[in-house]
Amino acid sequence: MAEGTRTLIQGPEGKLLQAEDLGFKQVSEGWSVYEVADGTTLRVKVVAQKISRALDETGSLYHKGDGEPLYNLRYQVMVSAEVQKDLLKAPQ
Repeated sequence: MAEGTRTLIQGPEGKLLQAEDLGFKQVSEGWSVYEVADGTTLRVKVVAQKISRALDETGSLYHKGDGEPLYNLRYQVMVSAEVQKDLLKAPQ
């Protein structure tokens, strides 16, 4: 994604806002691991695809009510499962 391009995002109360797409680099991207009661181990990771920062009507940085800028993250959720053999069924 080229830095400086624009995206429409949904702001507070459903209002559409212009947002500036920002360049970014992955610093850390670990897995969360869950052990389920049936013996399955689930691994879950969120991967950022696009990060944008909202702009107001004048093109200046949009700020939320608490004074912080509004960021938007487009992401993909990755899930990996290690399932107990007795829970598996033959493919059809």
